[in-house]
Amino acid sequence: IRIINKKHMSIFFEILGRTDDMIVVKGINFFPEQLRSIISEFKELSGQYQLQIHKNNNDEITDVNLICELSNEEHELDNKTIRDKLIYKIRNELTVSMDVNFTYKFDLVGNKLKLINFIKG
Repeated sequence: IRIINKKHMSIFFEILGRTDDMIVVKGINFFPEQLRSIISEFKELSGQYQLQIHKNNNDEITDVNLICELSNEEHELDNKTIRDKLIYKIRNELTVSMDVNFTYKFDLVGNKLKLINFIKG
């Protein structure tokens, strides 16, 4: 954000851009940061995730799959319970439905990539 005019006690802002891209799934808008925030509430997860986005021929998002990395530490809940709680929380907070699966380790370069788009063609 950049201040345009501060001469007359009023401030106008020009939006130059944003740091995160909004995802629109069947008319529901959310930011990946909102999803990351929900994932971080689960101690059973490491915080690393992949968001697989499937699109149709019209470039509309049709399906979203979330793959979360499980933490290395022992946890009391089984994977199905964690999955159900995560799906419920995402649906309630973001009002979007997505399939959730788990992995023990991502095979990503440097393990730094958190968002990957898979386009269904």
